Amino acid sequence: MIALVAMIIGILIFPNIAFGTDKNNSQSRSKQKTPVKFSLSLLSPYSVANSALNAQIITSDTSTPIKIEVMSATSTQSDLFHFANNLGKRRVRDTLEIDFSQLIPDTNTLNAYNFQIPVNGDSLTTLSMAGSNVYPIAISQGSDKDKTRTQYSFVTSIPSIGADGAAFSQRLKLLNFVKFQPVIDRLSMVNPEGKISNKGHKIENLLDEKRRSLYGISNISTPHSVLLNPDVIEGYNFLNQLRDKKAESFYVTQPLASTEYIADTYVPVNLGELEKQGTTNQFSNLLNRGRDVLKNAQINAPIRTLVSQSITQDSLAQISSSGIDQVIVEDRTFKEAQRPVTKFTRLKTNSASLDVATYNTTIGDNLPRSLSASGKANYLIAGTSVIALEAPSNLRGFILPLDLAALDGQTLSQYLSFIKDSPLVQPQTSSQFFKEDLLDKSLSKKLEQGQYPGKIADPMNKSKLEKVVRFANATSSIYEPESIQFAQANWMKLAVFSPSDFGISKIITPQKSEELLRSAGSKIELPNKRTLTITSRENSVPVTIKKKTSQIMKVEVRISSNRLTFPKGSSFEVELKEENTTVTIPVKARTSGSFPISIEVVSPAQSIVIVEQTATVRSTSLSGTGVFIALASTLFLSVWWASHYRKSRKKTIAPVVEIRKDKAI
Repeated sequence: MIALVAMIIGILIFPNIAFGTDKNNSQSRSKQKTPVKFSLSLLSPYSVANSALNAQIITSDTSTPIKIEVMSATSTQSDLFHFANNLGKRRVRDTLEIDFSQLIPDTNTLNAYNFQIPVNGDSLTTLSMAGSNVYPIAISQGSDKDKTRTQYSFVTSIPSIGADGAAFSQRLKLLNFVKFQPVIDRLSMVNPEGKISNKGHKIENLLDEKRRSLYGISNISTPHSVLLNPDVIEGYNFLNQLRDKKAESFYVTQPLASTEYIADTYVPVNLGELEKQGTTNQFSNLLNRGRDVLKNAQINAPIRTLVSQSITQDSLAQISSSGIDQVIVEDRTFKEAQRPVTKFTRLKTNSASLDVATYNTTIGDNLPRSLSASGKANYLIAGTSVIALEAPSNLRGFILPLDLAALDGQTLSQYLSFIKDSPLVQPQTSSQFFKEDLLDKSLSKKLEQGQYPGKIADPMNKSKLEKVVRFANATSSIYEPESIQFAQANWMKLAVFSPSDFGISKIITPQKSEELLRSAGSKIELPNKRTLTITSRENSVPVTIKKKTSQIMKVEVRISSNRLTFPKGSSFEVELKEENTTVTIPVKARTSGSFPISIEVVSPAQSIVIVEQTATVRSTSLSGTGVFIALASTLFLSVWWASHYRKSRKKTIAPVVEIRKDKAI
């Protein structure tokens, strides 16, 4: 009955999301030109008190019967994962065939048909499911050899429930948190013309699709939390900037009360990695930056919860001082025997006290990609059912991350819609989960003396990281905050601290960071090498910078020469607004003649050269030393000639004698 009610609610509220309504409903079936592949669009995830299963298929074959097979129960997580990785390879315990004439055409969806599957009835036309178990189901149409016409799903069978709708005295406290933490590569999104690249269009389609998914689940009343990734919000704003579109919020700002937002650091963090590379000081920077992004997006998210891949003992005080008292980390942070999986632990250091719980990624990691959206939803429900059935009636909790990158909106909507009325689990938000009496005191004492985190990925080489930040800082100092290049540089110097297993180290490299900076040089041009003439000791040298873009840029002009001095300095900050900007630099010549000068355009921050040129200066003036030497020489010669003249007048002038040669006698 619960499953039937849930299906009816899904039809009324989510006809498009839950059942994949075709956009071309107005077209008649006779106009269908190509056969529709067989698919399973709905199967009740629960059979409560032997209730029938509601099913919906989509097919163009209206003559072939439908075959339903129930396989041996999967009673443990490992058993469930083994089947998920080997679909169909399991013993069949019961089979039922339904003639197609018994199916009811769906009035809302083209080629869709509804039917019911009886469970544990007295007649031979029912399926047998014994006890409280999770059963893999195979629904097919046509030959057994036609694998494309077999769809797999999962059903949790609960023979009886109490008056409150629960199967046992305690339901598993289940925190579903939806996360979307892709790497929004803002470098490859842009082509050389400053427009959206081909890869950028793929990212655009992905973000728009996931945005619609979040809007869809925001109206579902099942308690859940959404991990807001500020990088995605800014990435979406960056995309809007490229497509000249008015900024729209990526996330829903006013969901139902059942949806709780969790504030995230600007990009996902792994505090263990930050500690290994000696950059834990970046945590507060990333946290504050993330909070600012959410505030600017007018999103109200409690700041008391942190989601991280790992934490360290040294980071506890830093986390606590940020107003955080609840932490959700990946279970691999701790050794297997010390993992707070079904209860949270309390970690203390000096004045810091944090409640820490771990999330488990194995359910999502083993999700078969070949399942239909409905099959994936039922698989997720089966994963939580198996955990609940491992220790029924015990007070326990479980945190299930729902990766929006791997799950479509239809899967999430069906999962959250059906899990609300589960007789085995009780969905909760993050705040509700940590309020439960789930503190494991004995484990808390063990971890006080324990060592964590466990093995983590090797962080990016620190010297490479510093180069990325250096070039990015230089780039952002050149451009206006509204520019594409500023946004790219600002993203690089923050996102580079995200965990290496997100692939950041392959996207953000020192080479790419330097390329972004060097591209600024292609927008600036200095005059060709030339000769400048100065005719006096004190003069000025003009430097004209040509800008080949409409963007406003800030640079620093530097000039140097070993034959010139610079009374007002050799470095000048310049704002390039016009096409041509001339900087007049006062100079003083040390000597006359021709000699080279060096002209450099550098970034205001980090002083990295982006354009350089040389010129020749010809000085036609005498320096002070030259004038002194010339005057001294003239004075010396004058005195010498005067003295020589006086002495010459006092001497007797010898007569001139003409000597003749006599002829021989």
